[in-house]
Amino acid sequence: MKSLVRLATRAVIVASTVLVPTAVSAQAAVGQRSYQGIFGGSGHDPAIRHHLEFQFGATEAYDSDDAPSEFVGSPSELVTTGYSTVLQASSDYRWKGSRMEVGASTNSVLRYFNIDDSFRSSDHTAAVGFNARLTGASSVFVNQTAVYTPSYLYRLFPLDPNIDPGDAPPSGADYQVVDIPSYSYNTDVAFTQALSSRNALVASANYSQTQSDSLLFDLTSYTLRGDFKRTFSRRFSMQAGYYYRTGVYRAGPDASEHGVEGGFEYTKPLSRTRAASIGLRIGGGTLRGGQVETPTGFTTEDYDVVSAGVHGSYQFGRSWLASVTYDRGIEYVPGFPDPVAASGLTVGLQGALTRRLDMSTSFGYSYGDSGLFEQRFPFHTYTAQATLRVGLTRTIACRIEYLYYHYTFADTTTLTLGVPASLERNGIRAGLAVWVPAFRR
Repeated sequence: MKSLVRLATRAVIVASTVLVPTAVSAQAAVGQRSYQGIFGGSGHDPAIRHHLEFQFGATEAYDSDDAPSEFVGSPSELVTTGYSTVLQASSDYRWKGSRMEVGASTNSVLRYFNIDDSFRSSDHTAAVGFNARLTGASSVFVNQTAVYTPSYLYRLFPLDPNIDPGDAPPSGADYQVVDIPSYSYNTDVAFTQALSSRNALVASANYSQTQSDSLLFDLTSYTLRGDFKRTFSRRFSMQAGYYYRTGVYRAGPDASEHGVEGGFEYTKPLSRTRAASIGLRIGGGTLRGGQVETPTGFTTEDYDVVSAGVHGSYQFGRSWLASVTYDRGIEYVPGFPDPVAASGLTVGLQGALTRRLDMSTSFGYSYGDSGLFEQRFPFHTYTAQATLRVGLTRTIACRIEYLYYHYTFADTTTLTLGVPASLERNGIRAGLAVWVPAFRR
């Protein structure tokens, strides 16, 4: 139980890892590039304000891992070595008007395992959201996601905190460890009220709930925060605020956290189609939730916590984007009995080598332990990915990918049945993707 982390609740921390949820990312606000390769499903064209498109993929995969023999064949075992076929389907809808932006997306992954001649439903996500300007001085952002997945452990790799309407958590089908399906629902809401041309107040809230076949993974979390934002120029802004979060565990005592955070956002245009951006936040607060025995009984202990985060991006060439995200703080994660004190780093690079060939690479590292008790479930986890995609026609591309994944927990950690204390996995995928634009205008 103490070893499991899942991607499905990535959105639990969206409101807590940034100063305020935003509808449009800093890198998208300036320097959107219209470079298009021969495969029309890649790239971005800012001139298209209304579109609906679908993608379908069929991929042959091979995975090898070092799972101990005692875990192979366990009832919940999904650490399957060998060949499999991955079928994936996704859709994306976007509409941008003068006062409102709407987005919706879906993604489904179905996997066939040769070793036991079976299909397994791996991952399903759906999201819908909007960003609307109510008046000249106020706006509201809402995003709702729903996720089904049995995937764990790499959700602590930090992601870019800026989200668009209709953004959903990325698929975790390649990171399955045990087969305990979960259903997660997440709601983000932010209301912005301008006080002047430079000053604004932002109130935001997050609600997230995860339900599963095991009560050990059920968790509900809430986040409330208020921020004051000061814009000094089109490029630079600062903000500071107060936040309150709580996690309600079905298998353990509840925990809560409150504190203050402050930071800045800076965007530098490099050309008409390129930009660099950086965001920084730092804060401190108090975490309450640990039960400590005293001569007169049990009492609730308070702990000082420090949070910090950095995210940056740099656009170069006609299509290249480099990005880095670092996050340190308290997370409420299904599968852990306590709040998790975690630090994580994600680095990415993507772009087009030619009109027919594009690539993406990423690396992630995360480590942490209980935020309440030392050496309760200390862990380290790594991942690396490299993908090449070749556009055969405007609607068909072939894809080759290499994936590396590793995690380890301390020997003293008590793990859920079917979960090895350490796992190293290598995988390779090759297949075809088909892009179907229903309409674009």
